Amino acid sequence: MKYTFLHLCILFTTLNCQSIQAQELFTELEIKEDIAYLEEQLIRYHPNLFLYSKQDEFDSLTEDLKSKVQEETTELEAYRLLASYSEIIRDGHTSITPSNKIFSSFQVDTTLFPLRIYWDGDSMHTIMDFSNEQLIPNGSRILSINEYSVEEIAGSILTSLQHDGDNLTYPTWILNNFFSAYFYFYYGEFDEFRIGYKDPDGRNNSSRLKALCKKDIAKNRNSRYPDYSKQYRLEKKSGITIEQIDDLSAVLTIKSFDNGILLKEYHQRFRPSIRRQIKKVRKNGTENLIVDLRGNQGGRLSNGHFLLKRLMPHRYIMVECFTKVKKKCSHIANARNKPTYGPILGIKKPNKKRFNGKVYFLVDGGSFSCSGIVTHVIKSYNRGIIVGEETGGSAYSLVGSPNKKITLPNTGINVSIPRLQFILQDLKETEKSGTQPDVMIPVTPSDLLQNQDSVIEYILEEIAN
Repeated sequence: MKYTFLHLCILFTTLNCQSIQAQELFTELEIKEDIAYLEEQLIRYHPNLFLYSKQDEFDSLTEDLKSKVQEETTELEAYRLLASYSEIIRDGHTSITPSNKIFSSFQVDTTLFPLRIYWDGDSMHTIMDFSNEQLIPNGSRILSINEYSVEEIAGSILTSLQHDGDNLTYPTWILNNFFSAYFYFYYGEFDEFRIGYKDPDGRNNSSRLKALCKKDIAKNRNSRYPDYSKQYRLEKKSGITIEQIDDLSAVLTIKSFDNGILLKEYHQRFRPSIRRQIKKVRKNGTENLIVDLRGNQGGRLSNGHFLLKRLMPHRYIMVECFTKVKKKCSHIANARNKPTYGPILGIKKPNKKRFNGKVYFLVDGGSFSCSGIVTHVIKSYNRGIIVGEETGGSAYSLVGSPNKKITLPNTGINVSIPRLQFILQDLKETEKSGTQPDVMIPVTPSDLLQNQDSVIEYILEEIAN
């Protein structure tokens, strides 16, 4: 299970800025051929295809998409059309992304929305201003962008973003971290943005901001928010860190369970790093270990197991069973799949050199895939206290590697279809969400504006008391 949005992080490192580019047009027949091809591939390979939606809903969406195809369709229109499958499949590991051509153009040619925003589920707030004009005070509530209401913008993007079951925290986390990119994917490129907003004093106002390339956005960010930029650079240096808060408490931050990301981005290896950090807290006599998995979008299940072995006091089970689609599959959800081998199956034993003190886990909507599985185990066995927001990944059934990667023949849209189903526990009719924290503390615009970590503050206060 890979870090799903790493490619979007990479997109924001380029330093070029050019003009708006024309998009290729596709015929009605070409788009319908791509829809039919994707439909066939999903039915053949996706083990969770009919878990949350019935076959007739899937078929109805497919026919609806075909009916909406115009005589001519641009590349981004085709992407937006096919991304609608996410609303029916409701699987966070099924990735539908624009073509390599669109991504290449995006990296070198695109000008973007120059504000950092935060969508709290009801309202959109400005957190940082990277524009040249600096007309909108931080903390303002955005009402509209280029005449589109923010409710319409957030709704159209969120419904098509990948997510598990009825989970909303993961797509919201994606929206808040990559808003500029997704505004471009869903609404196109603009020379300027007309923004209606309510300032922190409650006054309605409007301003025009010029769209900026990534180089200019980065330049303004570094000059106006040096502390944020410094913190960002420090965080990029290490993916697994330990910070001793006092004699009795420490914070273990794990940014990824993915070996490739840890090695490429941070020059670290997961197992030696975890082994070293756990050894350190045991040697220091640490009694309270805070494990921070916020924004950790997963990786290798075996790495999650490696961590749990050093935290669990007794035997445990990570995954109940694995399944995949039969070669001659049925459209009926519970008849399509057959049991198969998967990693980390069965009862697991803890390590003798484990940490035996009190454990706290910090999670948010970006705690996805393997992070969600790890915290599910922690909660199932009452090993620690989970604080923050509902995890992005399902606490019941999810899917992952190996993936079937396809490129649609006409549009070049990229699709990654997971082929292995992970069953963590029986799916309840009313529960189609991620792991719920023991203490719910959502991030607020005020926290972000004041650079305040209310989750850490809560835990430190609990420890002190």
